[in-house]
This record gives sequence, C-alpha cells and structure tokens, in this order.
Amino acid sequence: MKVIDIHKSFIHIIKTENSWRTNIKSILSTENKKFFLVKECRAESMGEHPFSHYTTHELLSIIEDDKTHFIRTSAVDSNKGNVQLNDQLTKNKKHIVESNVNYLSFEEVNEIVSSGKTINIYCEIEYEYEAIKYTLISKCEYINYNTKKALISICNL
Repeated sequence: MKVIDIHKSFIHIIKTENSWRTNIKSILSTENKKFFLVKECRAESMGEHPFSHYTTHELLSIIEDDKTHFIRTSAVDSNKGNVQLNDQLTKNKKHIVESNVNYLSFEEVNEIVSSGKTINIYCEIEYEYEAIKYTLISKCEYINYNTKKALISICNL
C-alpha cells in the first residue's frame, strides 16, 4: 500500500517578498481534505544578519489544499494577531512522494527501539470524530519504552 512519504516530501511556501521550502511534520486527512503541518521556523531577515528580524517570533504553517494558514508566537510589535487564516498573498506548491509502507508489529517496533538501530519510525492513527473519519501520519520523534516489560508509548506527534 502506498502512502505519502513524509521523509521525501516537502512544500514550497511562496510569498511576494520571499519564499521558503519546508519539511512536512505530519498530515491530517479526511475523505475530502488534507492538512499539512510543516516545520516551524523563527522569523528571519534575508541578508547578513538573518536573525535580527524586527519581530521576534516563531512561525508555524498549516497548509490546507491551496490555503496557507500561519500561527505566530506573540510579537510585541505585531498588530496582525497570532493566527492568520488563509493568507491570500501566500501560495504553496506541494512536492509529494508516495512510497510503499511496511506496517510493523509491536515486537518489531520494540526490537528497533531497544536495539539502537537508526531506523525512522512513523505512525498512522485512524479515528472518527463527529462522524468524520480522520487519518494522522507523523514521524515518531520521541518513543518511550520499558525494556523490562516491553511497553512502548509513542509521543510528540
């Protein structure tokens, strides 16, 4: 079965004054829509001193179809607010790669995490909320496991 390969896919966010390429952190999809949560970044300026941007804030983007939403941490000089839904001046271009997936058993995951192997593990969570079926795909960036009882808890989606 093929699914979107987060490790090989990325999104270009295209604005009038500058653009950037960003990795996809997770994908939330329904039957009709896909939402891409991308890597957060700090506000920066193009030039010799990139981190001396006039506003000091972190920026997180959520891409929904052709819409680009921004969430910013508080900036002391911003009158825009922290959430900017569907920035009309921003476009996005998705570079999506699909790959075959290999679903792992509990035992296989336990073997990977307890052995120290450098293998990326991704999770896919399917659930239903208010009669809508959702699928969430994310890299497991933190895996807490108990070597004595072989218990695993996956966090940081």
